[in-house]
Amino acid sequence: MLYRPNCLEIKNSYFMAILKNIAPVKNLPPNYQGSIFTTGTQNTDFKSKISQGALCGKNVITVAWDWIEFTCTLCPETTTFAPTSCFEIEFCEHGTQYFNKLAYINYLLPDSQEWIRCANLELQPKVGFINPNIVKIKLENRFCYQSRPDLFIKSMLEDLKLTFKNFTRIDVAADFQKTSLNETPQVTFKKFSDKKYKVRSKTMEVFHRANDITGIKFGRRTSGCSITMYNKSLDMRKKGLKRHIQELWDDANFNKDCEVYRLEFSEKKNLETLVDSDLEEILCNHSDLDYISDVKRNFRFMYKKHFQTAISTGKEKEQFTRLEKFNMLDVESTAIVSERLCEKKQSNNYVKAHIKRSFEDAMKYEMAGQGLIAGQLYEYIQDQLTQYDLFEWFNKKFPMYRIFDGQMTVHDYIVNDIYLKTNLKQAMLLN
Repeated sequence: MLYRPNCLEIKNSYFMAILKNIAPVKNLPPNYQGSIFTTGTQNTDFKSKISQGALCGKNVITVAWDWIEFTCTLCPETTTFAPTSCFEIEFCEHGTQYFNKLAYINYLLPDSQEWIRCANLELQPKVGFINPNIVKIKLENRFCYQSRPDLFIKSMLEDLKLTFKNFTRIDVAADFQKTSLNETPQVTFKKFSDKKYKVRSKTMEVFHRANDITGIKFGRRTSGCSITMYNKSLDMRKKGLKRHIQELWDDANFNKDCEVYRLEFSEKKNLETLVDSDLEEILCNHSDLDYISDVKRNFRFMYKKHFQTAISTGKEKEQFTRLEKFNMLDVESTAIVSERLCEKKQSNNYVKAHIKRSFEDAMKYEMAGQGLIAGQLYEYIQDQLTQYDLFEWFNKKFPMYRIFDGQMTVHDYIVNDIYLKTNLKQAMLLN
């Protein structure tokens, strides 16, 4: 186990070294995509790395379903929601905005005794004009990231004795670190923001942070298809790590020193038959469960149909059809998709209580100046959070020590916070 210094040692050495490396970052060009806190970046010539293209990521994309929501019909005579060998229903004491009842669908993992939540089930519509036998199901995000979610849904509906009706919302997303134009995402985002790049027939809303653009939204959420491009790494740091997404990034061999960005299409209920004119293929429509059988084919269709991009001339009145077109992502290349359901251990109250007690003990050792013991406990807590996928829970439980699963550990964040507050007090900027 690596030794982790106490706060006094950090004040004199560790964080002084970090602060020395943070300073040059302010002068970096806007296409820098790395994190100043990742290992391997300290004592490094950043500008040299950028000039060699080492910090621009890989020109690879991953494709996956990120939201699958659909409606079904139940038969009052046969649909009893009785537990089966693979699925069981857990009813809640409350309903939702549009349905009187809410339930969780639990799934028994193969070769395991562990039940995990796989979907939310809403039933008994509140409004009278909706058929009372209509139910709405939304898959848990993790269960969207498997090779054939349509087969999983078919198995679930057969066990629960429900009949598929239609999809109400489907999100398909591609994650990337570099565009096919050999630009970093921040450069591309800036050109969209400055209207040097245009998307046909789409309104645009840009979201900023201090020194960069965090996302761009094209179209409206209420439309048949809205498009969002955003910093997925930043999103995961805010909301907590999702191991199934991290596994997909690992399969793509993404550069861990670079941010990952996402292009996402959100499709609403569409009962018109969709035809890929390029391949002369019929993609069926949202009333066909097989519509989600091939995620790469679907993303390719949505990309070509809704993300038509061109280079603006800067003139006030310009026809999109006459502008020079460009292809931001190389969707024709073989995209990497999820091949299996991500495996993770299911946490319980005992596990959470154990992590909480361990964290409180680590803080006591930290305050007592026993850095070695505290560092070992922090490393153990980090492993537990990763194993049980509890980063989101931890960040809500201890918001003052917000962390994410990266190169920095819980310990690093805590001592960094202590050190910075000490400096602020010394500078009389913090009471």
